[in-house]
Amino acid sequence: MNIRDWLVELQHLLNELKNLDFGHALDENWIKPPASDNSAEIESAVATIANNKQLEAFYRECDGISMPDVWNGYFIHELGHLKNREAKGEPTSIEGKLQGEIAVFGTNGGGGMFAIRLAESDILYLPNGEIRNGVYLDTANSATRLANDFEGFLARLLADVDAFVHDTPDHVFMAS
Repeated sequence: MNIRDWLVELQHLLNELKNLDFGHALDENWIKPPASDNSAEIESAVATIANNKQLEAFYRECDGISMPDVWNGYFIHELGHLKNREAKGEPTSIEGKLQGEIAVFGTNGGGGMFAIRLAESDILYLPNGEIRNGVYLDTANSATRLANDFEGFLARLLADVDAFVHDTPDHVFMAS
């Protein structure tokens, strides 16, 4: 997947979103430019979080996404947020059927979290739940695996945005 092409496609959909009439003013939906043009700095920051090349490629091209008006809202955190995730009270591991070390990289408008499972590199959705001492306690086994990897997550995200903008009937949104 070419992240630049993906971002161009996403921006096109966000531009279409601006022209839709929801009967109220839209919030700001944006793609933030990269925090740094120093690729070594981005590589180092991602390595301390997840050591994942797909995540690194994403942050080389942008520093987060905010789409409060798309379905229930989708947010991919800025790199600075990821580096301070423990201080923000986000979980660093999950207990339950999908246990392992994680890094939360985004949320939806309902308070659910998107996380990469570090050893497996798959993407999980963690609905609202108990977090104790940095551990997401999936006692109800409600966490779900969204994608095999970060690029798979981005493909699903783009499909959700497209379905929302074009009012695609019967589309099943992530985390629904």
